[in-house]
Amino acid sequence: MSILFGQRVLLLAIGLSASFQLVAAELTLADALQRTLQHSPALQPYPYQLRQDAALQQLALLKPDPELELSAENLLGTGEQSGVKDAEVSLLFSQLLERGDKAQRRSQQASEQTQLTQARFAADKLDALALSTGRFIEVLSLQQQLNWLAERATLEQQALATAQQRAAQALVLQADVARLERRLLQTSLDSARLQGELELARRQLAMLWNAEPDFDRLSGDLSQLPLLPDEAQLQQRLLQSPQLALYLSQQRLAESLLQLQAASAVADLRWSAGVRYNNEANSPSVLLGLSMPLQNQARTTAQLDAATAAAGQAALATEQQQRQLQLSLLGLLRQLHSIRAEIRATETRILPSARAVLKATQQGYQSGAYDMTDLLAAQ
Repeated sequence: MSILFGQRVLLLAIGLSASFQLVAAELTLADALQRTLQHSPALQPYPYQLRQDAALQQLALLKPDPELELSAENLLGTGEQSGVKDAEVSLLFSQLLERGDKAQRRSQQASEQTQLTQARFAADKLDALALSTGRFIEVLSLQQQLNWLAERATLEQQALATAQQRAAQALVLQADVARLERRLLQTSLDSARLQGELELARRQLAMLWNAEPDFDRLSGDLSQLPLLPDEAQLQQRLLQSPQLALYLSQQRLAESLLQLQAASAVADLRWSAGVRYNNEANSPSVLLGLSMPLQNQARTTAQLDAATAAAGQAALATEQQQRQLQLSLLGLLRQLHSIRAEIRATETRILPSARAVLKATQQGYQSGAYDMTDLLAAQ
């Protein structure tokens, strides 16, 4: 999970670094991200969950409800005690007195649960934005590949026209013309396949905001490389990441549950007060009471041990996940630096040299200095 998170974060950084301009029937990255935040099915339940957490947090501060008890004794006897003439009626009011700061511990636990929901919301928003950016880049890449295929088809059409002219002059074989025709046909098939992949990718992008695609193209430039942070900056940003905040929230929630369990080990008191009326003696009396449960110490100890182990497990998971995030992000950062260097070398050295070779080969093919094999290799 942490490696996937790191990949999505870096994809988001790449996408956000590009500059986009709004044009008709085109979708910008900013627009795609805004639609994702507003209509993502994965994010829609969170406002309701936060409202539920807020209500539970208010509920945690409330004291236990008092109880009112009405009882009657010696009813419906026989003989001299028949009916209700010897009945004793009692009205009792009781209230539970919580000990061990249980209300405060419940409130703290509810507050930590709210913060955990908020941390999950932030992490899921980042995941949704990163996923939207990744799919945006995928569609943009397929668009660029189609443009490259169009350029290749143009070159192949020019080569085919030259070959047909030379074949008419008996300077090349018809087999060479057929080879160029087959190559042009293959380019057309590749273009049709990529067009299908592009349509599917467009739909997968629009699915992130639960809609059909209402755009024809994406606006963006993949050639603009982002500025990459150094390792120290990346470590600092990691400490502020929503994913790490999520694990820290889970750890704090486990610790609050441990404190609540420790408070629950303190026995509560219940006091009661009321009146009793003796119908036979026509005499009222006052009732007072105090009770406390006799807790099973073995059960209490086992519950505390379980809560302690859960808190320790949460702390260990936070430490391990932080380390995994560090390792995965550093690895991806170094990989991106390597890819960046490769792209720069391709743009500054390889592509200019390749274009020069192709131009010279085309001129040589027209003059008869190169054959069809040389031309296809240069293309």
